[in-house]
Amino acid sequence: MCGRSREADFYSPMASTYRDPSDTFGLGAHSLFSEMPLHANGLSNGSASAHGGDSRTSFLSPFGDSELSLQEIADKAHQFQQRIDENAEREKANLRAAAEQKHEEVERHAADLARHAAQSIEAYKESQLQMLDRQKAQRQAALRQQAEQAKRLIDQQAAQAIAAIEVRNGQLELQHQTELDPRAAGQGRLPGFTHAYPGYPHYPGGPRASGGCGVGGPPRPSQGRSFADMLPA
Repeated sequence: MCGRSREADFYSPMASTYRDPSDTFGLGAHSLFSEMPLHANGLSNGSASAHGGDSRTSFLSPFGDSELSLQEIADKAHQFQQRIDENAEREKANLRAAAEQKHEEVERHAADLARHAAQSIEAYKESQLQMLDRQKAQRQAALRQQAEQAKRLIDQQAAQAIAAIEVRNGQLELQHQTELDPRAAGQGRLPGFTHAYPGYPHYPGGPRASGGCGVGGPPRPSQGRSFADMLPA
């Protein structure tokens, strides 16, 4: 009855809220078996017949010996717990280091991608600037060619205008001379030309005396005249 009441108290809801710190496996070994010494032929007096040697051996097999006391079992359980905690901490540290290494690799890869993107952008900008420079040079060359063509056209038109002005001035001068001296109207004119040329001097057999080139009026006889009469008036 006493052993059964202790088991009932151990499995009751109130008793299950407290566990001994050395109770690593959650079996309540310290509270349950503190008053039950182990013997070589069984767990307690009268318990060998109930459980048998196989169950006792399987229960204590994690600790390596069936003749251990409860304190030794608790110490070994504490050692197991420490090993488990150490392994967990080591595994946690390894995971943390692996995560940090992976994070560094990701950051390095992201930096490489950013650098590559920046280089691509700079290369694209450089190509665009070069294309704009080429287009600008082509436009400037086209404008320069157009300006040269316009200059040549202006020079040609200016030369034509100057020639026309000179012709007009010659005509006006000839008209003015004709108004001053009507005899000079036909001097120095050749068929098909508008410019006036100075008349030939009056000498025997000259154009004016012979009426050559159609200028100077009708020929006058030179016989019986002196050289002074042949000179222009």
